[in-house]
Amino acid sequence: TIILALLLTLPSTYMTLQADHVFSQLDTRTEALQWMQANVPPGSSVAAEVLSPPWGPPLAMPGLDIGPYQFVPVPDGGVAEVDPQQYRDWGVQYIVASSFHYARQLRDQAHQAKLASHLQTLDQEAELVAIFQPYAAGYTGFFYHDQVYGPANDVLYRRQPGPEIRIYRLR
Repeated sequence: TIILALLLTLPSTYMTLQADHVFSQLDTRTEALQWMQANVPPGSSVAAEVLSPPWGPPLAMPGLDIGPYQFVPVPDGGVAEVDPQQYRDWGVQYIVASSFHYARQLRDQAHQAKLASHLQTLDQEAELVAIFQPYAAGYTGFFYHDQVYGPANDVLYRRQPGPEIRIYRLR
């Protein structure tokens, strides 16, 4: 019976150890912020979602001069809510996007198509200067709202906590 008990607890023990390992790693948002501090010139204009690098409210409030960067307005729905040309018109130099926004599915298919079009334009017209991927190679993940708090459903495929973060430089 002891062997049977050990066999029955082995999968959950493994998952617990893996989750502990994942949560002990640097979050992708922190990693992205460190990259920005090392690579994005002071004074740059940045559009960053609240769930992107760990500025969070109120530091990501539109128009605030935080540290060396000037943040511009980003709608609650993420950077894809605004056409990339509008960011250019505002003088934005860098856009920080989080999979917590761009990977989620919406009920409004017309709005979903508009967001996808803006993301496609961003991919085509901006330079992807950095990507911070929390998943193991070959796993793309998917949006699951509870992942905002932790990798609830795909811990075996993760290397670290946090969303995928993409940093673009507008041309």
